[in-house]
Amino acid sequence: MMDARTLILERLRARLGHDTASPATMQAKRREIAGRIAAPPAHPIPARSRVGDAARRDLFIRMAEKAKASVTRLATAAAVPEILGGVLDERGFGRHLLATREAQILALPWALAGLSLHHGRGNGTTQASVALAVAGVAETGSLLFISAPESPMTVQLLCDLHCVLLLESRIFGTMEEALADLRAVRPDLPAAVTFVTGPSRTADIEQQMQLGAHGPRELRIYLAEG
Repeated sequence: MMDARTLILERLRARLGHDTASPATMQAKRREIAGRIAAPPAHPIPARSRVGDAARRDLFIRMAEKAKASVTRLATAAAVPEILGGVLDERGFGRHLLATREAQILALPWALAGLSLHHGRGNGTTQASVALAVAGVAETGSLLFISAPESPMTVQLLCDLHCVLLLESRIFGTMEEALADLRAVRPDLPAAVTFVTGPSRTADIEQQMQLGAHGPRELRIYLAEG
């Protein structure tokens, strides 16, 4: 007697005609599927994202701000710690941050700005965090993050104030282009690839917008040249 899983798979094979397909036909189908995974077909790309570098950057800023994120342009990433110190003082959060451990984050002059970093996973009591975005998406104003030992996803998701460093050279027109770049660098994709668009929000209760429902209440993006 077949179990439920086997029965379902047998029905699917019969409907698709795979139950009578020859081994050669099935092998060809497997090669076809592997090819689509290795080289996904291109999707339609909106015209507004097919622009030059400066216009793409400006589109990212416009869309990110539309999603209720704040964007600050900087000539150098080295200015981030001093700016963040002022933000933390305004919020009364103290001068310490949960941080990811990418080289670009660790190299910034945190001590000179009077800030201390700690590392690890975020939790529901984390007030502020700082992280490096793998990429930005101009079409939607989104940020792309990946899970890795140096960048736990909870740093991005479990904090009240989420501060992000994004390099201008890492802004892509569309999500598809950002993912294609990630696949080129990391053929073995990480366990989690997350797009973040603005702070967390919900309007589930009486259609009233509430920020910070399932994640950060505030998203601040620091866009640096490079």
